[in-house]
Amino acid sequence: MTDEIKQLLLKIKPVRILLLLREDKEWYISELARKSGVTYVYTDYVINKLGKAGLIKTDKKGRKVTVKLTEKGLHIASIFEDIDQRLGTPSENNPPSKQF
Repeated sequence: MTDEIKQLLLKIKPVRILLLLREDKEWYISELARKSGVTYVYTDYVINKLGKAGLIKTDKKGRKVTVKLTEKGLHIASIFEDIDQRLGTPSENNPPSKQF
C-alpha cells in the first residue's frame, strides 16, 4: 500500500466512505457523498484514490458511475469496522457511521 493511500485512510471522512461501501450493494458517488456527510467533489476524489489503490471497482452506467469494494477493499474496510467496534459502543450523538 502506498504512503498516499495510507495517509488517505488515516482520515475520518475517507474511512466513513469505506465503511459505507461495506454494505453489499453498488453505490452511486452522489449517494455515498450524501450518506457520509461529505461533498460530492471530495467523495469523487476519495473514490479515485481508492480505485487507484485497488480497493474499489467502478462501473459506468450511462452518465452515472457505481462503486463497489474489491476483495482487498472489503478486507481493509473490515479492519476499520473492527477498530470502530473495539473503540466502544456508539452513543446517541455518535452513531457508528459517524464515529470515523
